[in-house]
Amino acid sequence: IIDPNNASDADQDIAYALARAGKEWNRPDYTADAKAIINDLWRINVVKLKQRYYLTAGPWEGFRSQGMLHQPPGYFAPHVYRLFAQLDPKHPWLQLASDGYEWLESCSQLS
Repeated sequence: IIDPNNASDADQDIAYALARAGKEWNRPDYTADAKAIINDLWRINVVKLKQRYYLTAGPWEGFRSQGMLHQPPGYFAPHVYRLFAQLDPKHPWLQLASDGYEWLESCSQLS
């Protein structure tokens, strides 16, 4: 292992694909794997800051410094959060999507 950190964009894609495959092909093992990844994504990559949720690119501390997040917008994948919310109802995935849209809107005002 060269780098023990994850990349949340890839993990979201993997979890979404496994969840869809589990449903389409009636494979509970795929669904279980998707749920495990989704739970880990929340545990490792979601940060609550000033009452809003943000998905970080990875757990590397360089993304979090001095009370600020360095957030690449390409890692935000709100299209998968509705399915994640169904599979992981204990975490507010829909709030993450809503907060992310507000964050993107505020970023668009910068240029």
